[in-house]
Amino acid sequence: PKQRESGRILIMIPRAVGSAPIRNTIRRRIKTIFYEHQLYTYPFDYAFIARKKAAEKDNLWLKTMLLAVASKQ
Repeated sequence: PKQRESGRILIMIPRAVGSAPIRNTIRRRIKTIFYEHQLYTYPFDYAFIARKKAAEKDNLWLKTMLLAVASKQ
């Protein structure tokens, strides 16, 4: 459950995923989806851990996965 008025997001991307620009791109994509779909209004704080294959996936796949996680709550 969230601890504040709005939900928060924690994004963890290990170095094994790729170089810094790749990790930053993944981080920006996740944050964009989080704010565009207003997941901060949900009653939870989220922690996302990216795996190596996250760099290979497109935005549609990433959006589908994040929204599926949020809707299960």
